[in-house]
Order: sequence, then C-alpha cells, then structure tokens
Amino acid sequence: MKPKTLTKREQNALIKVHRKAIDQETKAMIKGSGWRFLGQYGCAVCEIDSLFAEASYSFNSPEFYSDVGLACAVKPMDADPLFWEIMDISGNESKPLSFRSTGAHTCRSMTIFERTIAGQNTEKAAIEFRNHLDEMRIYVSSLEGSFADKVAIQRLETDRKKRTYFQTHVIALILESRRDEAAFMLEDGLINELSTHYSFYEREFHENQRLDKGSVKRRSFAEMALIWLETKNKFGEAP
Repeated sequence: MKPKTLTKREQNALIKVHRKAIDQETKAMIKGSGWRFLGQYGCAVCEIDSLFAEASYSFNSPEFYSDVGLACAVKPMDADPLFWEIMDISGNESKPLSFRSTGAHTCRSMTIFERTIAGQNTEKAAIEFRNHLDEMRIYVSSLEGSFADKVAIQRLETDRKKRTYFQTHVIALILESRRDEAAFMLEDGLINELSTHYSFYEREFHENQRLDKGSVKRRSFAEMALIWLETKNKFGEAP
C-alpha cells in the first residue's frame, strides 16, 4: 500500500514534535558549556572574546530520521549598541544577550559556518549540536584580522546585489575607525537602494505610539548612518 502523503500542516506538526524533543535533549547536554540555549529558536548564543556568536540547528523533514543543518554566525559585541545609537533606539542595551539574536531591531550576524549531517534521531541530533557548539567556540576564538574585510568578502561571494550584510558591513567599518569607507558605502547604498529594506520611524513615533504611521517620515539605515557620521565628524567624536 502506498504510504499516505502528509499535508503541509501535518508535516509542520511532526517537525514541531521533533524539534521539541531535540530541544529537551540539547538543553540538558549544554549545561555548563557557556552557551545559552534558546529552545524555541533552535539556537544557542555565547560571547566569545569580543564577538557575539549564535549557533543553530535546523531540519525541514517530518521524518524521525532527517538531515540536520548546523550553522554558526557572528558579529562584534559592539555592533548592536552602535546600530541602536545610529537608529536612535533606546533601552535595548539592558536586554539579555539572547536579544541580539532574537530581537526585532538588531544588526545581522554574519554566517561563518554551515554543514548538513545525514539523518539523525533525536538523541544523536542533540549530541551533534552539542559537539557543534564545542567546535564553534574553538573556531570563533581563532578568528583574526578585520571583521569588516571578512564581511566584504562574504558579500562579494554570496550576493550580487550586495544587499546582504549591508548594515553589518557599515557597522564593522565604523567600529574599525574606517569612517570614509563607511560613508562611501552609505552613499552608494542610497543611490542603489541597498538599505530601503530596513527603515525605522523617527523618535516621535516611539514617543507616541498612537501617532498615525502614515504621517511620520521614514528614514533608511543609510540615511540615519550618514547623519550620525556627519554629526560625529563635525564634533570630532571617536566611534
């Protein structure tokens, strides 16, 4: 007899069950490792040297034995505070470390590692993820050189339109005191609309949530960052 074809809803329900099982196994395994596990997101976060690291697992098959995708992404610990300052977002500095991964308005981390492991059951998948965390701690600790340059290479290799990691690249350049390069990128971003995918309402909207969104001017990250740079350069302030 031909096996029943699962509906998309049934597949998602099974995936949810498997994810919950892996989460429970993983949470117990990584205690004391220095990583904080965020079960509902299938990832763990950690501060390693001066970098924020987030390691994740994923699988899209409802089968009990399914391929497991492992990944790791990083960004400078100072990236989000600078991003929030530029975008005039207050209050996020006091949020827990996990917010830098799950928060609505954060600087995107750059993926530095991806691999897929053949079909694993729940326990084996959790063990693989635990081993992945150990490997990533060592790997992230070994990273040297300019983070901005690493982002530049990643952008050239993965995105023809150069939208991916646009904000991350600009933030990294500013953190490395490469303001002229950041300004050039931002000007190019405005011309080629590289940052219009992320715009933020100005302070008036945040101070009065009842304000009609349509009546508030929207500014892109590129616009806000150029204003920030102009102000800092005018008063000779360090990054």
